[in-house]
Amino acid sequence: MRALRPTPDVTASISARFAPVWRHLRGSLGGAVGYTLLQQACYFATAALVSHGFGAEGFGAYGQALALTVVLAQAGTARLDLAAQLQADEARSRALARLAVALAAGLGLVLTLAALAAWAFAGAPAWTACGAAALAPMAWVLTGAGRAVREGQVVRAAAWRALPPLLALALQVPAWALDSLALALASLPLGAALAALAVGRAAWPAGVDGPAVAGGVGTRPVPPAGAPAARAPSPGAALSAPSAGAIRPAPSSGATPSAPSGGAAQSASSDGAERRPAFGWRALWRSQHGFVRAELPAYLLNALSLQGQVLLVGVLAGDADAGRYALAQRIAFAPMSLFGPALTDWLRARLIGAAADQATRRRVGRALGWMATLSLAAHGVLALAMPWLVAVAFASYGAELVGVATVLLLAGAVRLVVSPLTFVLTLRGRYGRNLLGQTALAAVATLATLLGLTVGGSLASAAWLYAIGAVAVYAVYLRWSWRSLAT
Repeated sequence: MRALRPTPDVTASISARFAPVWRHLRGSLGGAVGYTLLQQACYFATAALVSHGFGAEGFGAYGQALALTVVLAQAGTARLDLAAQLQADEARSRALARLAVALAAGLGLVLTLAALAAWAFAGAPAWTACGAAALAPMAWVLTGAGRAVREGQVVRAAAWRALPPLLALALQVPAWALDSLALALASLPLGAALAALAVGRAAWPAGVDGPAVAGGVGTRPVPPAGAPAARAPSPGAALSAPSAGAIRPAPSSGATPSAPSGGAAQSASSDGAERRPAFGWRALWRSQHGFVRAELPAYLLNALSLQGQVLLVGVLAGDADAGRYALAQRIAFAPMSLFGPALTDWLRARLIGAAADQATRRRVGRALGWMATLSLAAHGVLALAMPWLVAVAFASYGAELVGVATVLLLAGAVRLVVSPLTFVLTLRGRYGRNLLGQTALAAVATLATLLGLTVGGSLASAAWLYAIGAVAVYAVYLRWSWRSLAT
């Protein structure tokens, strides 16, 4: 019997846009992983230099400064950098990117001055000022990387994210040679500033011609009056090529639509030709209130469940244990740090604008299958290599570091599969569920650290409690994200 064939449109889409996994790994995804590998190598090299040069307490101070930088860099934009990345209308996306950078710059200046005053007059640790000073340049780099992802340039985004740790590592060499912990801490803001210069205007994109639309994340551009209606996307276009992530406004047909709400005003010349839409930042901010109210607390809670643990360990047990736990996190979550951003960018570039149907779910399901295989292989190899890695690079931390990092591998293996997909909840407008999931993760991390250190009396106890609780929360997250793909 002759086999039934799918429609030509679906066949062409599958053959042209959904190549085998190995082609993606060899192509854009592989290049992004390569730059992320460089980024992680720089972090580990920096950890080794700081640990050998300044001891456990010195690395503890550096690790807490790095954790503060990571938290502030994205919180300082009020997550408008993500809103800009997910926004369908190109002109509106560029305006949101500029607003995100401006917010981070203002907050960074205020926090840096406050931290310097606290260090000079109240004896606050110097690493707080270094972490605050890195906020604005790091936010500039991350916003530029988000713009690159939107345009389908996943490899470029990964390269830009690798610049701050690479340049900070270069500054660690003179700090180690001069035996200057202050210079080692200052490498964070200095490296981020140099990286921001390299990214350049990508984080502050110019406006574009074309109609602007009202609405928040996930809205589609509205063609001008008189333009032909867009063809409905085929089922095979659910995970389109990376360039499809950058959705451009339709070209002008000469008619001038009415001025939209949500922060954009469309001016027109006397002959009816359209001009570049003008966005007011105040109105643009108001149009994103719903997104910010849901996404910013969710991000802060997510940061609390990771970087917040390091800071809490520092408060309860001192800088030395904070450095030990930060290093255990860095080792255990190395596969996530290596493959996670590339996988998230890869999925995000294909799901922005994709239909919520069963075809999308099937293709993402296949991607989840090889992501699970990748996670098991990477974490298995890391578990076997853990004793050798610690003995060679971090011998002073001993068996305790091996034990804590090995326990955290359990949470890392599940996180690598689930975390790249959780943005679907935000993309589909499920802000409440996303916030609930992040609240649960933050509660697990906080309670695990408190109980593990105060009752269990060890970092290993805290790691066990966190790993068990995080796996349970990630299982619920996966179910929610999976259901959102087709609804």
